[in-house]
Amino acid sequence: MLWGGDGPPQMDGVKDILGCAGIGMDFSVASRSLEQGLAEDGHFFVECKHNCGHVEPPLEAPLGESKYAGMWEFALDHPCWLAAGQSPYLTQGMPASMPAWCGIGAGTAIPRSGGGCPEGENPCTN
Repeated sequence: MLWGGDGPPQMDGVKDILGCAGIGMDFSVASRSLEQGLAEDGHFFVECKHNCGHVEPPLEAPLGESKYAGMWEFALDHPCWLAAGQSPYLTQGMPASMPAWCGIGAGTAIPRSGGGCPEGENPCTN
């Protein structure tokens, strides 16, 4: 699960919402709902909150790799034949390529803080 923050009242960053005139998608609410469903069904997942709102996450490239290395590594480490709830991360921990603002399971991510967020696009004016 990857989203751009919860905003108030949690106060851990910018709220990840996309919409115009009060109509849109609150990705914070949607992500928490999906996490709840995944947890209830016994699935393994990683939670990541970058706190930049609804923009591409500010990923940093590991030396000599793509900035998406952690995301690719997650996909390759979790093939479809793994049983629900299983993950090599449960015994080996998270790989170094994953952002520090990610954690295993719901409520475990330590939200990213600081600047460096990409400029957001306003869909209401584009």
